[in-house]
Amino acid sequence: MKTTFLALAVVPLLLSACTDTPPTKAVLERITNLGFGFRRVVLAEPVNTSFESVGHFEYLYYGDQRICQVGACSVSPSGAYAIYQDGPSGNLFLFRRADSRLIQLTRDFVAPAESFQWHEDANTVEAHFTMGHGPKTFALR
Repeated sequence: MKTTFLALAVVPLLLSACTDTPPTKAVLERITNLGFGFRRVVLAEPVNTSFESVGHFEYLYYGDQRICQVGACSVSPSGAYAIYQDGPSGNLFLFRRADSRLIQLTRDFVAPAESFQWHEDANTVEAHFTMGHGPKTFALR
């Protein structure tokens, strides 16, 4: 009888330890090396919504510097630049590695970026979008 009572008292404690509790701080989920010191980092972070208590957010980093919450991004073949679509705003930005300068390329959201084509010899990068929007070419400054 004592053994049964003890087992019944311990089982709920064990089960509660196995439940998914939301993290109280960011938890690293994945790192993707993009080369030249750039990387994409996915973090599980606590959020205050009625739908979920944990959000999974992707960020672009250069070295130890968090550049932004990122959508699509691409590093130039030489590693001198990175172009990215900012997650919250949807605007495109160019990051210049030589001086860590951020250059805003668009003022309004166009559409989700699908891919980027670099033409460093011509000092341009071409952004391709989804949803039937034509490509846009931007100068590397």
